[in-house]
Amino acid sequence: MLADRIGNAYTYRLNRGHLAAEYVIGLANLMSALLARLTGELDAWDPKPACAAVFGSAARGTMTASSDIDLLLVRPDGADQDAWDEQTQALASRVTRWTGTDARPRRVRHRPGRAGAARRRRPRPHRGRDAALARPTAPPDEGAGVTAAPSPCPKPVRTGRLRKAEQFFAVARDVLALADDDDHVGDAFVTLCVHAGIAASEVICCAALGKHAGGQNHNEAIDRLRQADKDSTKYLKALLDMKTKSGYTAIAANALDIKRATRAAAALIEAACLAHASAG
Repeated sequence: MLADRIGNAYTYRLNRGHLAAEYVIGLANLMSALLARLTGELDAWDPKPACAAVFGSAARGTMTASSDIDLLLVRPDGADQDAWDEQTQALASRVTRWTGTDARPRRVRHRPGRAGAARRRRPRPHRGRDAALARPTAPPDEGAGVTAAPSPCPKPVRTGRLRKAEQFFAVARDVLALADDDDHVGDAFVTLCVHAGIAASEVICCAALGKHAGGQNHNEAIDRLRQADKDSTKYLKALLDMKTKSGYTAIAANALDIKRATRAAAALIEAACLAHASAG
């Protein structure tokens, strides 16, 4: 580590010239490496899952020594049950071998046209006790915003928006893992989580309603998500409440903001993955 004195305080940053730096960075990127390896494994499956996701404490970045790695695997309609169970158990064993942590696959059957039922059965996100944050005054394009006609969204739109939600969240986690100090990238992390949550919310609305809110009217987006999946509304609202602070003010995002953004984005992506798979 390198120490820099600023007044009477010191700041610390990674010494990237150190022989051990690449190994430290590798350890910080273990989750990204796990996701890449999981993607490679699942691409070789026959049949492939209708949807797959890591959820729970592993997705939120809050694992402890007693945590498991929770995997959501949606079995496609018509897939052989025995073959599916066999490859699922094989994957769980591999994940345990890769990480030294027990993997717990949660299997859900793909049932087209039953998105609402699938969402009711989805794993419940952890509900920590968070301190309340005051909502900053929104700039002109926030809050009431610009109302536009709802946008239709066939399956290719859902697929593209889900891919973007996962991409935003993956990059957000990489930014945090590579930072010398979380405080230095907190605003960027929260902003990426906001984009991930908005994209995931659109997927949920598309799957349940066949359309999502158009324009930049956040109140409209929340109301439409409430119609599609009431349980997910609080997570979108939490992210939108942080959007102004992280992107438009001089106030830096803090550790609590990072924690809340992580939990909200992970919950919305989990719900979007299930909704997308269930909608067919």
